[in-house]
Amino acid sequence: KTAAMRAVAYGSLAIIFFNVSLHTFYGLETFLYSQQWQISFFILFAFGVLTVHQKMGKWATPVIVLMALLHGYFMYSEFKNVEHAAQVSG
Repeated sequence: KTAAMRAVAYGSLAIIFFNVSLHTFYGLETFLYSQQWQISFFILFAFGVLTVHQKMGKWATPVIVLMALLHGYFMYSEFKNVEHAAQVSG
C-alpha cells in the first residue's frame, strides 16, 4: 500500500469509529445518518478487496460476497427499525 492509501484508510476508520461511538450512546438511528459513514465504508471495502485478492486468491470472492451480504442485512434491519418507529409515531 502507498502512504496515501494508508492515510485515506486511517481517516475512513476514524470516521466510522466516531459514528459507531456516537450512535452507541446517542441512539439507533444509524440508518438515517448513514451518509456520514457510508463513503468511508466503501473506501475501506475497496482497499480490502485489493488486499484480500492479493493475499487470499480463490477465497477472496466468497469473503467479499459475505461482507457485502452482512452489510446489506444490517442496513435492512436498520431500515426496518426506522420504518417501525415512523409507523408508531405517525
